[in-house]
Amino acid sequence: MNREVTNSNHILLISYTFPPYPGIGGRRWAKFSKHLSRLGYTIHVIHANNPFKEESLWLDDVRNDPNIHMYELNSSYPTVLLTQPKTIYDKINYKLSLLKVKFLTKGTPYDRAVFWKKSMLALCEQLIKTNGIKNVLVSCAPFSCAYYALQLKENFNNLNLITDLRDPWTWGKGYGFSFLSKKRLLFEKQMEKEVIEKTNYVLVPSIEMKYHIGLAYPKFSDKIVEFPHAFDDEEITIKEKEKSDKVRLMFYGTIYNNLDLAFENISEAIVKSSSTITLDIYSPTNSYENLFEQKKLLNNTVIYYKPMLPKLLFEKMSNYDYVLIVQPDYAKDFITTKIYEIIYSITPIILVSNEGKLSDFISSNGLGLWFTPNQLIEGFRTLGNINPEIFKTKQFPIENYSFKFIISNLVNYFK
Repeated sequence: MNREVTNSNHILLISYTFPPYPGIGGRRWAKFSKHLSRLGYTIHVIHANNPFKEESLWLDDVRNDPNIHMYELNSSYPTVLLTQPKTIYDKINYKLSLLKVKFLTKGTPYDRAVFWKKSMLALCEQLIKTNGIKNVLVSCAPFSCAYYALQLKENFNNLNLITDLRDPWTWGKGYGFSFLSKKRLLFEKQMEKEVIEKTNYVLVPSIEMKYHIGLAYPKFSDKIVEFPHAFDDEEITIKEKEKSDKVRLMFYGTIYNNLDLAFENISEAIVKSSSTITLDIYSPTNSYENLFEQKKLLNNTVIYYKPMLPKLLFEKMSNYDYVLIVQPDYAKDFITTKIYEIIYSITPIILVSNEGKLSDFISSNGLGLWFTPNQLIEGFRTLGNINPEIFKTKQFPIENYSFKFIISNLVNYFK
């Protein structure tokens, strides 16, 4: 065992997807890091190199902060597996790379950190020794990062290891888990079991995840702590809504896969609304653009925009009456960061999903409208007769879901 002088003000964060790496996966700990820095902590972040042309929308939260030190590592994961293959060459390359990863791994081949162990642990040990670190946090997915980090507890006395599960692990459908073989799933379940048993605390963003893990590992339920997704009031501008004779909807963020029927119904509902509904989409995914083109909606009532910095996006919120949320069945129970952002902006929500935790949350709190996919045409016809000001977004206790509030609780779990 190493016996180093410890420094409680220095924290090590292992976060594979951290800015400049793009995508929503890096947002949670970019925000946590920013607010930890303001409390006087120094954060050392080990993250994967960015293989994409685009950069994170939350890079400005951590860039040039003297208390946030970022260390980039090559993950050695095939870049082709991070993209959707289009050409025949891309598809062949994708299949060959996937076969290679499967041959070299025992769990899900879509764990991007599966080849990261050696370089990650070497840098971790160096930073722990140099800076006297005793608090280590791991953000998952990729889930293998948490399993690798258990080695640090064996090498250092009294290390406080905190694992943050942003997403479900073996009981989820993402990251290839929905079609894993029994053997590969068993391997992942063994890793999950060891992480739950040996890590000091496990953070989860929802009460449903806390409940699931508590049932699966009842002996360790006391170490499972809910830390919900949060909004950052510094990037959201609250303005009075501008008046319009249209019903103005906006959609922003990732468009989930397998929602063709829902978007087809949305298209038909907009067509049958006598052009009283407009929809602006801010998303890196344009997979549904052809669907709207077929309905002759683009450049008329549906317009696509590229993603923009959150601060600029939220400045535009006053131009919209509702934010459209479309959730597939596997996400119908997710109350995500986006929900709290929208509530803080005092904008009602239109949720399209089957019944779940999210529909109950929106309906019971009077935060907007909920339609199932087969209710859209009828529901959209009524929008012109509803005053968006009837919803109770101003009454919701949204301050309990700010990063400033949540970070004040997080530090209670540090040594």
